[in-house]
Amino acid sequence: MKTACISSFLVFTIVSFGQSPCIECSSTTEFKTAALYVLDSTTTFLIDSAGNSSFWSRQIFEYNQQGIQTKSTTKNYGTGMWVNSIRSIDSINLDGTLHSRKFQEWIGNMWITSIYTDSIAYDNSKNLIYTQTRFAIGGALNPFEKTEHSYDSNNLPTLVKRYDWTSSSTDISDSTVYTNGAYGPITDTTWSWWFTDWLQTSNTQTSYDASGNVSGNTQQFNYQGVGQTPVWENYRKYSNMHDTNGNRNSTTYEYWVNGTWEKDKTEEYSFDYSVQNSNVWRSQQYLDFMNKVNDSKTYDYINGAKSLKDSTILHYTINANVGISEISIYELIAYPNPSNGVFKIADSNSIEELDYQVFNSMGQLVLESVKPVIDLSGMKEGVYYLLVSQGNVETKSIKLIVKNE
Repeated sequence: MKTACISSFLVFTIVSFGQSPCIECSSTTEFKTAALYVLDSTTTFLIDSAGNSSFWSRQIFEYNQQGIQTKSTTKNYGTGMWVNSIRSIDSINLDGTLHSRKFQEWIGNMWITSIYTDSIAYDNSKNLIYTQTRFAIGGALNPFEKTEHSYDSNNLPTLVKRYDWTSSSTDISDSTVYTNGAYGPITDTTWSWWFTDWLQTSNTQTSYDASGNVSGNTQQFNYQGVGQTPVWENYRKYSNMHDTNGNRNSTTYEYWVNGTWEKDKTEEYSFDYSVQNSNVWRSQQYLDFMNKVNDSKTYDYINGAKSLKDSTILHYTINANVGISEISIYELIAYPNPSNGVFKIADSNSIEELDYQVFNSMGQLVLESVKPVIDLSGMKEGVYYLLVSQGNVETKSIKLIVKNE
């Protein structure tokens, strides 16, 4: 049963029930997360000059009916088989915004949550304005960091503040200030809190082509101390090439070495335009593609010469069983409500490992159960609060009204 921090959670629930909490200001109901589209990418690694290669890694991306990514799973190849490594799972609001995200690691033949972002807020233009992330330590989720975002009248970013969790409070860590152009940020400078004062630590310059596509990006670092005039030194840059459809078909990365730019690697992509779909789907690995990436190759530079390193082939499928939707904990409802004391939880059989706790209006625990039927028939008339928990990471509160006839 989930008992940690229950008092503070219940107080918040009782005071604000009936209103949309800040962390869900865009929508209080999640979109169903069944995978309509599946993108399976397999990367092979070149192991010798003869062109022989071996499986290296595999990423499987899943998308819902809105064309929004809901799951990303990475597998590594070893001992003749694919082995789970890490994955991220996104829960999506009805309006398409992110509700929560959890990162999991494959440990001991099971998925263990390591990082969980569950407090997310948006403004009226669906701009992200707040996130809070928790980190798993000893099986419990503890505060880790939070961010605050600001935008101008054109909905372009102007400021991002980041806070780290210390022993009992959040302390500001760094902030990034943006200067915007016609298509987006053209410069951003990060200031870090260095013991007792702010220190400019990094500066990034971004360029765009005539169509508004990002054509290049250069990052610099300041190695001077607090109170000294910043001296910017080049660190890394990349340049993009786009095809006539606006899709990025190559990216070249360079690092600043001994006073000159040296090429590090180039990524090249090819497209299959025959599979264009009305739903816009995007892969975290291929960020700005509106069409299917058919193949990608990575080249390293050895003594200035371009050498093939690995190749990724992607397979795109549509789920024929999309009508069978995966239910999220946030979609659960209790019925009938009001009732004479007996409530059933709809669709609860679709979700594993659910715990139920019921509290009265004074915050006292009156019932615990693992069954999707809540029997309060012996209780007084009034308002109760059902806390539904899934493992140690997700909770939903449902207001129950007992009315004896």
